[in-house]
Amino acid sequence: REREREMEMVSAVSQHPPVTPSVKKPVTRPTVEYEPTVWGDYFINLPPSIAPDSRSWMLQRSEKLKQEAKTMLRDENDMLSKVGMVDTIQRLGLAYHFEQEINEALNEIYEARLENKDLYAVAFRFRLLRQEGYNITTDEFNMFMDEDGKFLETLRDDVKGLLCLYEAAYLATHEDVILHKAVKFCRDDLKAKLNHVEHEVAIQIAHALEIPLHRRSKRLESRQYISMYETFEQRNDQLLELAKLDFNLLLSLHQEEIKSICLWWKELGLATKLTFARDKIVEGYFWILGIYFEPSWSRARIMSTKVLAFISYLDDIYDAYGTLEELQVFTDVLQRWDVGALNLLPGYLKIYFIALVKVFKEIEDELVKEGHSCRVDYLKNGMIELARAYFQEAKWGSEAYIPPFEVHLSSSLITAACKALTCASWIGMGEIPTKEAFEWIVPFPKIIKGSSAIGRIMNDIVSYEREERREHVASTIQCYMKEHDTSLEDTFIKLQEMIEDAWKDINEESLKPIAIPLPLLTPIINLARISVTFYRHNDEYTNSSKGIKEKITLLIIEPIPV
Repeated sequence: REREREMEMVSAVSQHPPVTPSVKKPVTRPTVEYEPTVWGDYFINLPPSIAPDSRSWMLQRSEKLKQEAKTMLRDENDMLSKVGMVDTIQRLGLAYHFEQEINEALNEIYEARLENKDLYAVAFRFRLLRQEGYNITTDEFNMFMDEDGKFLETLRDDVKGLLCLYEAAYLATHEDVILHKAVKFCRDDLKAKLNHVEHEVAIQIAHALEIPLHRRSKRLESRQYISMYETFEQRNDQLLELAKLDFNLLLSLHQEEIKSICLWWKELGLATKLTFARDKIVEGYFWILGIYFEPSWSRARIMSTKVLAFISYLDDIYDAYGTLEELQVFTDVLQRWDVGALNLLPGYLKIYFIALVKVFKEIEDELVKEGHSCRVDYLKNGMIELARAYFQEAKWGSEAYIPPFEVHLSSSLITAACKALTCASWIGMGEIPTKEAFEWIVPFPKIIKGSSAIGRIMNDIVSYEREERREHVASTIQCYMKEHDTSLEDTFIKLQEMIEDAWKDINEESLKPIAIPLPLLTPIINLARISVTFYRHNDEYTNSSKGIKEKITLLIIEPIPV
């Protein structure tokens, strides 16, 4: 009977026309006009980027280069050279091929004493170990401080050392005061030297000053670093060739995934039926690609992208279309996950809820084969928690109420959706996520709050002017300004400080021993990184026709010439 009801729901979806406000009974709705999708059927019609005969050769060549690289890494006896090789492998996007070799190398680097104690060597080693979760102390940096607690003036002549220290400083926790000082010291000096160093160093400095390495989306960083690395005089041509081949092989896989997702999205029909919402299925896939790009997580990416599409539409339902009365009923129906209450919902919410139940059931049917169907319960609870928070914000907006800053933040950290997306990112990850891991998400751990704060505050800052032009729930900016009677400029400064504190929370929670396995922790950190990609200058998720479109082209459309 349950399957019959599901089929009835599927049939109901196809029968609903595009939603428009009722003519007979006018309803006052929020007025938001989002740009249409910039992609259309592009990825459905995109031809394969690799011919079958070329793929066979590329795989054989890649395997040969991988074996050679493993031998090189294991045979390298100089610790600083080993640090450099591990870093190059990681930045080129190849680390997933060398997990065992890198772990062995990191343990050797951690146990060994550096013979060379200059700033470059100390900062490089620190950054490599700290980013992998080694709880390495900052004490070694004390040798570079004077008696007044300032960095030695002589360090200003060591450009490569300053660059390494600058990158390392962004792995600071709240207690790492010396690294807090290092950020400004290095940044000011590197800016001053940018036009007075050789080109190879200058492009590395400009890259770091734009976004520090620790905050960069890994897949995008790999693509950009391959182009940079190719210009270096002291490069490893075998690693460079492997990186290009591997990037193109993965690009081919990612094209297959996005084609599959776009076909699914078109068949589902939400974009043509709920025309008030943002049609961002391609941007959503790019978002998930920022969480994990490795081939082993292909199924997880597809599942996560589908969930993100429903989260995005849920956001727009509450923020850009639904009336408070409709949303109150819908929130109640969603909380009970009650298919039998469809008759209580207006047409557009029936369409959404039927599609949501259908897709979640499909995910559950796939997971039940592995004994993991209970994961969908956590996913449902995440959607319900989101809906409650969205409704609270819709209620504040309808009442023109500006809540206390902390009250607003407690809700907006949930509506940032990082908690729900963490759960979504895990459901397709095979045997790694345990029931205990999903339970760990429930009380909103500090690291997920940190990632949420970064996404929420960055989004609010870049969206402020746009949201001011329409009736909208107060943002973190307006709440802080009202409560503390501050100017817009001072509020932005304070919120930027909160973003920095959130990164320190993430760094702190990433140090060993960690609460959950590293493959589960990494997506949480990467959610913060992809927020930087989308919200650094503008809301490039909502307005994707420029910056993010170019990045999508770089990662999913254009192969690298080999």
